[in-house]
Amino acid sequence: MSHAHEKKGATLFSRLPVILMLVASLSVFHPGLVNAADPAKPRNDKPATEKVEVQEKFIWGIVVNVVLSSVFSMFTDWLVKKLGVDVSAGDKPLSLPNFGDAANAAPTPVASVGDIKAQLVNVAVVAVTGLLTNKLNSVLTTAFLGKDVPTTAKPKATLQVKNGDPNYQAAHISILAVDAAGNVAGLRSVKQGFNTGERFKVRVISTYDALVALGNINPSGKERQIYPPQANTVISIKAGTEVVLPLAADQYFQFTGETGTDQLVVTVVDPRALEGKPSKKRVHRQDADYGSNFAQEVTPDTYPVISQPIALLHQ
Repeated sequence: MSHAHEKKGATLFSRLPVILMLVASLSVFHPGLVNAADPAKPRNDKPATEKVEVQEKFIWGIVVNVVLSSVFSMFTDWLVKKLGVDVSAGDKPLSLPNFGDAANAAPTPVASVGDIKAQLVNVAVVAVTGLLTNKLNSVLTTAFLGKDVPTTAKPKATLQVKNGDPNYQAAHISILAVDAAGNVAGLRSVKQGFNTGERFKVRVISTYDALVALGNINPSGKERQIYPPQANTVISIKAGTEVVLPLAADQYFQFTGETGTDQLVVTVVDPRALEGKPSKKRVHRQDADYGSNFAQEVTPDTYPVISQPIALLHQ
């Protein structure tokens, strides 16, 4: 078993046992473009369709002049703009965001999607209560079973914007290998996996306001939520905000000591999907050296639920 390094001070996690152990093998450790009219030409010598193509469009909150046919190409461009650096990080040290207040504060109770929206300030820990509890549990239980695995096949529909709404929403999930001091040693896609004993954190960023939770399916097949550790508690993130889990800088995950295959399940769900409007479209995945990108087709009245099980083989 692995043990937690406690920090002094009254933090969210200091009220937990010394080892934050929720499954047998997984622990959390503390250590626009304008068309000018040409007076020399007739006003109607350009088709109206071309004029529409160069009008500014908003996709996931950023302006583009042309709607790309590839959702993943557009999403990579979006990631670079949002993270402010090359998403691959290369050989440069990765600077992690500081979630001081969110990491240390007690969860904020929320009983509706409206409450979640009202509390949404970049990153927050929220405890879902009331009638929304069963809906959250239903979504997470289904996700944590790890059966609906995203496909690596290319999306069939092209990226489009209709009435101001894109027909895809997307998320990025990457694994950050860390050393004992919490320094990032490298980035991985969900496909690359782990070895027993490795320490890691999970980075998530999405094009939509989201609730994020991590589950585990242990080698015996038992599933449960492991982060945040409290039942019915999730991490709430604003669209375009990078979150690295665990939130505390001196915490990390580590799989130890068991035989068989563990699964870490990362779920990124739009709160509005809890109101009975989740997208039923297949989630698509694209792996890269710096992590994995996910996209799900949506309609104006449905919302994304992106979930990825990551198999971790004990050796």
